[in-house]
Amino acid sequence: MHLELRRQLGAMGAYLFVLLAGLAAVVAVCWPLGRLARRSLPLDESVFRYFSTHQSPTMTSAMGVLTQMGNRWLVKDVVVVAMVILGMLWRRHWWVPAVVLTTSYAAEKSLQDILGKVVDRGHPPTGLGTYPSGGCARLIAVYGVVWLLVLLPSRGHPRPRRRIVGAGWMVLGVAAAMEGFSRIYLLKHWSSDVVGGWVFGVLLLGVIAAATAALPRPTGAAQPALPPQDQPTTGRRPPRD
Repeated sequence: MHLELRRQLGAMGAYLFVLLAGLAAVVAVCWPLGRLARRSLPLDESVFRYFSTHQSPTMTSAMGVLTQMGNRWLVKDVVVVAMVILGMLWRRHWWVPAVVLTTSYAAEKSLQDILGKVVDRGHPPTGLGTYPSGGCARLIAVYGVVWLLVLLPSRGHPRPRRRIVGAGWMVLGVAAAMEGFSRIYLLKHWSSDVVGGWVFGVLLLGVIAAATAALPRPTGAAQPALPPQDQPTTGRRPPRD
């Protein structure tokens, strides 16, 4: 599909086509999910009351540090640093990481604002967090895109080992779980907001990954040519003295 789209629309045109169609699908899924979250308010209030009466200073301090993983200012700094490093690694196609990372950050922010307004489910009395949790979605979508770009192999280079790939996604999953728990523990979000943020982040990451497949891969280092004496001589007989 990507090859056909690239032939018809070009690399950037195919990227935008897949991206916009995917973002529309994300809204189509997360909007009704948000309507369900509004109906789960009794359960949300039960979870809220439990954590409001089962907090400790040590745990609260630790959660206050962990919850910053998904803060907008930190994610923005990660995007800038990743753009610089990946741009150098991708060489001639340095613009691809810049486009994809900018897209992931802007798409998360825009769709979060849209979903928050159309769902309009309110927020806990102790915080302004609403549906879907932006911290959870940003962490999954943006950090996930960074890892995805790191994993894309350049020409002439082997793919990363499965253990490394799996370990990176596992770390991202654990970080997302900790981010969500910290938001609930600190009473910043209803629990259903966090679940919605997880779903939103995963879907957004999948859409951006699908769109990125239409763009060029990193060029990598050129393969050195074999010297004449080392080139294969299949089909030729060695000269006689």
